[in-house]
Amino acid sequence: MQTDAASLPPPAAPIRAAGRAPGGLLAALREGTRAAHDRLDARAAALDVRTRPGLAALLAMNEAVFAAMAAAAPADGPAARMLPPMLEALRADLGALGAPRVRIAPLSALDGAVADYLVVGSRLGSRVLHRRWLGAADPAVKAAGRYLGASERAGDPADGWPALTARLAALEGQGPAARTRVAQARGLFARFEAALDAAVAAGPSR
Repeated sequence: MQTDAASLPPPAAPIRAAGRAPGGLLAALREGTRAAHDRLDARAAALDVRTRPGLAALLAMNEAVFAAMAAAAPADGPAARMLPPMLEALRADLGALGAPRVRIAPLSALDGAVADYLVVGSRLGSRVLHRRWLGAADPAVKAAGRYLGASERAGDPADGWPALTARLAALEGQGPAARTRVAQARGLFARFEAALDAAVAAGPSR
C-alpha cells in the first residue's frame, strides 16, 4: 500500500551514543563555576593594580589561597610545578609593598584536575592585570611586578592552558566524580573571595 509522505511521522531525533559528554570535564567546570568565576573576576577587575591598596589586595588574596592549595594539591602536575615560583613571587611583591599576608583555613585534599584548572587558568587573568599594572607611577608598585610579570613569560608548554584544556576535555564530565570536582572548584572560588575580603580589610601596612 502506498502511503502519502505527508502523513508519515517526523523522523526520530538521533540518539547520542553513550559515553563522555561533549567537552568532558572542561565544559563541566566552565559551566558549573561560571557564576562564581564571573563574580570573582569582576571583583578582581575592580582593583586598581596601579595603586598600593589595589595591588596589595590582589597579591594577598592570591598568596593566601595558593599557599593553601600548595599544601593540599597532589605532588605532581602543573599546579605542583607552578605554585612554588608563584608563591615566591607573590611574597616578594608583598614585601616590596610592605603589605601583610592573610590566611585562610586549610583545605582538604584537592583533586589534581581542579588544582590545575584554577592555577593554570589564573595566569590568563594575570596577563590582563599585568597590562594595567604597567601604567603604575608609584615606585613601590613598580617594584612589585614579579607575580604579574611572570604571566607574560613562556613556561613549559605541558603546563600551558591549551595542553590543560585538551586533558580536561578528555576526562569524564558527568557523574558523581565530575560533580565532586565542580563542587570543589566552586569552593575554591569562594575561598578566593573570602581571602580578598580579608586582604582589603588588612590593606597595605605602609
